[in-house]
Parts: sequence; C-alpha cells; structure tokens
Amino acid sequence: MQNHATIVVFHGESGCGKTTLIEHLTKTYPQKFIRLVTYTSRLPRKREVNDIDYHFKTVDFFLRDKKLILRNISSEGVFYGAHPADLEKSYPYILAVLRKKGIKKLLEMGHRVLIVKILVSMELKMSRMKARGDDSASVIARVIADNKHDAEEQLDDLDIQKLVLEAHLCLSDKTIKIMEFIS
Repeated sequence: MQNHATIVVFHGESGCGKTTLIEHLTKTYPQKFIRLVTYTSRLPRKREVNDIDYHFKTVDFFLRDKKLILRNISSEGVFYGAHPADLEKSYPYILAVLRKKGIKKLLEMGHRVLIVKILVSMELKMSRMKARGDDSASVIARVIADNKHDAEEQLDDLDIQKLVLEAHLCLSDKTIKIMEFIS
C-alpha cells in the first residue's frame, strides 16, 4: 500500500456536525488534513458543490463502476462510495465520513484508522437539519432511520482508537480534543 496517511473517520447521526468539523479542520490545518470526497447518488443540498462536498453521480454510475470501494446504500436507497486512488493522498491525515462497513473495509485494506464518534441530542440534530435546508418530512424520516441504524451500528467491537465528542461543544474545543487524540 502506497498511502501512509492515517484515516480519521467521523461517525455519527445526520446533523451531528461531522461535515462542519471536517471543513474546519481542513481549513485551519490544510497541510495536515485533507477530506475524502466520496461519491453519492443523492441530490445536492443547498450550498453543496459537486466535486467539493461530494461527487454527485447517478445510480447507473454506481452500478457500472466496479472500482468503487467503501460502497454503502443508505436506508433511503442512496448510494455512497469512494475510489481507491482517493485514499492515496500525500497527507498525514485523510478525513472521512463512513459507516461501520466502510471502516471495516479500510482496516481489511491495511489502513490505519481512528474514529471520532459525535453524539448529538435530538433537539440539536433537528435544528441543524432544518437549518441546512432539509424539509420537515425528510428530517423526520432521516431521524427515524438514523436512530434505528445508529442503534444497530455500534463500533465497540472494532479494536481501534476512538474519541467520543458531544456535538454541542464549540469547534475550538472539538479541534483541541481531536489534535490531542491524533498525536
């Protein structure tokens, strides 16, 4: 394997602040962190930019592209994935948002993985999801699906380092804890 980067996986329910924290770290420490831009079949949200936030693709793309790894289909039928070349970046840390299946795949591939699990209250989650433009029906559907999926997807059986953060902490406090955790 050519890549010597550690992959820091941000894990948590929708609206917990994974993307916000990754954006903050990559902007604050551009020489240290790069974001893994994954592929998705879902439509962009307001303010999301193709090839920066995600590579937005059709379902047909996911069915045809056999090179994709870290494949996942959400409870809403949305495809996600990444290309192996995206993991070959020359950075100390690659930041990613993945589910347990993707984390296990990275470990199988021989990558060093650290997990940052972000916990969020229902109230904060709902307000963040509405603020980013999710409509009420989709917010409720995602909350129900995430709560069910999160309850089923415990990471305790993975023998890797984990940091648990509360979503309500300010960005600077979370950044300090992450910088201590990775060093």
